[in-house]
Amino acid sequence: MDDDISSVICNEIVEKIEDEQQQNLISPSECQPSTSSNNYQNNSNSNLIIQETPNHPSIQWKKPTKSMFLVQQLIRKGISPRGVLSILYPMYSIPTNIPDIWILQLLQELCEIRSREKLPQWNTFEDAVELIRRSKSIMIISGAGISVSCGIPDFRSEKGIYARLKDDFPELPDPHSMFDIDFFRRNPRPFYAFAKEIFPGQFRPSISHKFIKFLEEEGKLLRNYTQNIDTLERLAGINNLIECHGSFARSTCLNCKNEIDSEEIRENVFQKKVAYCQKCKIGVIKPNIIFFGEDLTDQFHNQMAIDSTNVDLLIIIGSSLQVRPVSLIPYNIDNSIPQILINRELLPNYTADVKLLGDCDKILCLLAMSLKGQICEKMIQELTSRPHNWNNLLLEHLQTSLLKENQILTNNLNIEQFKKLFNEQPNIKKIKMDNEEVEEKIWAGNYLPVEKYLPEFNSILLVPPNINVFKGAQLFYDKDQDIFVPKAGVEQQNLDDDYENLVHSCEKSSSSSESSIISEKGGSLPCVDNSITDFCNNNDDASAKNQRRSISCPPEGINEK
Repeated sequence: MDDDISSVICNEIVEKIEDEQQQNLISPSECQPSTSSNNYQNNSNSNLIIQETPNHPSIQWKKPTKSMFLVQQLIRKGISPRGVLSILYPMYSIPTNIPDIWILQLLQELCEIRSREKLPQWNTFEDAVELIRRSKSIMIISGAGISVSCGIPDFRSEKGIYARLKDDFPELPDPHSMFDIDFFRRNPRPFYAFAKEIFPGQFRPSISHKFIKFLEEEGKLLRNYTQNIDTLERLAGINNLIECHGSFARSTCLNCKNEIDSEEIRENVFQKKVAYCQKCKIGVIKPNIIFFGEDLTDQFHNQMAIDSTNVDLLIIIGSSLQVRPVSLIPYNIDNSIPQILINRELLPNYTADVKLLGDCDKILCLLAMSLKGQICEKMIQELTSRPHNWNNLLLEHLQTSLLKENQILTNNLNIEQFKKLFNEQPNIKKIKMDNEEVEEKIWAGNYLPVEKYLPEFNSILLVPPNINVFKGAQLFYDKDQDIFVPKAGVEQQNLDDDYENLVHSCEKSSSSSESSIISEKGGSLPCVDNSITDFCNNNDDASAKNQRRSISCPPEGINEK
């Protein structure tokens, strides 16, 4: 089964429909939506599911799913969107105030959900080095994680921008509203109140940005699909670039559509004043970033149609993969293409072949050193220009290790070696956490933050089969249960094989054969996706409206923590 809708229900209905078609029991007239009062009324909105415009750019790169075929056939047979949803998810009821068009959009979203099978031969940091070394057309999806070290402020945390602005703007119902196009049209003041904090010209590209540029200079970068809006990829000199959610580089008048360089509104932004068009005098100027309720550009879809057939390695760096359609990319390239995740934490519902958890800058720095050659030399020059403590440690390490041809740059640890590290340390509970509340929860459940027990900046803990843990990773070890978990003090739900592997990693670490069994199973989504649960639980128009917009794409250029 290649997608999310219940396998048993889906297969039974699909087989029945296919049998009917083979026996010519479905006439051409039945293939059209029924106009009877008991069935779904045909209108242009049904095209969302029944057939998308053949020349729509997204059709060029999104693979069809069995779920999509099923939903199309059910709607063609005259079943209403509400009825289709009831067939697929009989345990849920849809509020009566939810219109069919929104249910259609939900069905489309559910039909796009896929899973992928892990490639069992790729697991370790060394495998990641080899994959990068041999690849010639690397696609990189980058998110907010690569800009964290640049000083770009956090948006959604308790002390983030939204928390500070909601007191001044009580009409701002949630963080998403700041990037809701309808809300912006009504009240652009909250957006302009925070825009200065991420406006271009204040930040230097991170080591992660530079690593991507080095790959491009080596002729290895097919394309960098960035979800960020901070323009730091441009500043780093990356040319093979798609800014999926737009950027602050250009701005447009909402009234007369006059487009300008965003430098023209810099003064307004830094004075936290709404900028108005100098041409028509009445239109509000909006930076060219994609808001909720807006579609991605044809450039994104057209380029993906080309790149999806040419990529030979996919690397996801610092992205939560929560925003569509970018989050669909890993599932719409050939299954044989290896995928690497570089992120602080595991991503539920996504199965990468190699997972490198920790600080993106440090991981990419170690990758560059391990690749050697010009990428290594360029990274050393970049580190020399950045006066940070861990940079100096790495440079000192390189001065000795690079003199030895076969010197291993990383300190690789297995689970048993890791256990010895904290068992040998007295007074473990004296470790200080930044947040007292987090500290209390961690020690109450006896959860140990893995990264704090890694002895060196270049240490790597391998949690079989493919989770490589570095400094900066958000991963915890539960001493009581002898398991690794992604969050401290919270009972974990096995949302995909990432989480299941963690739970069983300790007991299986002693057996390489058992570990290989885990690696062969690709992660699949739960039979009930969170979106259907949230959708059905929303009983008011406002909540439903937010669900409708969930399939649009908010900018991810603001750091999430």
